Amino acid sequence: MQTCFGPSKETRLLLFKVEGLESTVKKQKDELTQLQAQLKSQEAQAQAERYAAEERIGQLRAQGQADRRTHSEQLSELQEQAEAQLRDLGTAKRQTEEELQRTKEVLREEQRQREEQERESTKQRIELQRQVEELQKQLQEHKRVADGNIASLQRKVRHEQKRSQALQKQIDNFSETMEAVSLVLSAAENDSRSSGLMSPTKEKVRSSAAHQLRQSLAQFKAKTKEDEAVIEDQGEPC
Repeated sequence: MQTCFGPSKETRLLLFKVEGLESTVKKQKDELTQLQAQLKSQEAQAQAERYAAEERIGQLRAQGQADRRTHSEQLSELQEQAEAQLRDLGTAKRQTEEELQRTKEVLREEQRQREEQERESTKQRIELQRQVEELQKQLQEHKRVADGNIASLQRKVRHEQKRSQALQKQIDNFSETMEAVSLVLSAAENDSRSSGLMSPTKEKVRSSAAHQLRQSLAQFKAKTKEDEAVIEDQGEPC
């Protein structure tokens, strides 16, 4: 329906759809024209390829006939070569079997020798192990004896240290006594020289000093003999 103001909305919509359909039909016609042109080109190409294939087939047939003749000749030659190779293979097989038999014999002999060597090695290993165990026992015994000797020597060293300390103390005491006696004797001797006579008191002091000196010497000798007796009773270390 058309109003006085122009086409209606429905009419405009229909016109738009018609224009779209016409554009689609035109595009499809163009595509159809292109497809028809491609089809003709492909048909021409297929015709040319068919002619070329027929020509190639003819060539291959001719080549095949020639190849069959050549193949027949080659087949006869190959059969002769195969028969010769079979004969050679038979000879090589016999030689290989003989060599294999000799190799097996050699391997059996080597296996026997290896087993013999293994038995001998086992005996030697057992003997060496026994010797090692015996040496270990001897080493332990020697170590035990050595430890005992070391302990004995250590005890002896400690005893000698104590004895040396005691002896040094006696020597110090004896030296002090000797020094005191020497002072007394020197004083008495100087006094006797100055007076020409020795008073009874000084003579008594001198006698006392001499007695003390003899007593100290006797004690020192007795202590020395006692220490020597202790050392002899202790004995030598094992």
